[in-house]
Amino acid sequence: MLSENEALRAKVDSLNSLVTSFGQKETDLTNKVHSLKSLLSSSQQQETELKDKVKRMESRLRCVPQEIPKQNAHATQSASVMSMLEGGYSGGGVGQIVVDVLKDIELGEKSEVTLTDLGLSELTSLKPVDKFLQLTSALMTVRADARFLVFGLWSLCHCLYVLYLIYAHLI
Repeated sequence: MLSENEALRAKVDSLNSLVTSFGQKETDLTNKVHSLKSLLSSSQQQETELKDKVKRMESRLRCVPQEIPKQNAHATQSASVMSMLEGGYSGGGVGQIVVDVLKDIELGEKSEVTLTDLGLSELTSLKPVDKFLQLTSALMTVRADARFLVFGLWSLCHCLYVLYLIYAHLI
């Protein structure tokens, strides 16, 4: 009878160990299911973001043909400004030189005004200043924060100057 009890206890113990191993496997599988669900939800979220991005790009592409007439109007306006400049300075001298330099830049034939164009190439102390201003201008064409910084510094200095004038002359 003892051997039968021991055999039954051994079978019960083996069944208990099987139940615990199945319980562990079940928790492992539920963890995997949860991770797969989270992966699926993140991929669905990425899919919706990409669909939204495609819709925005398509709307931008639809707007491009509408912007072309605006650009043509800007070119026409630039041409009218140039004709006014040319008409205003029919004589020679400094005025004609300024008009010629501005016309070259406005039409895109020339990308910058150098110290030589202004007749200041002999002043060596202006070359580093000119180089700095050219780099600042190039940076401002690319970065909005650089434009904001330069405008902010200018407006701060302007406000301080106006406050000084008010203080010095009115108070």
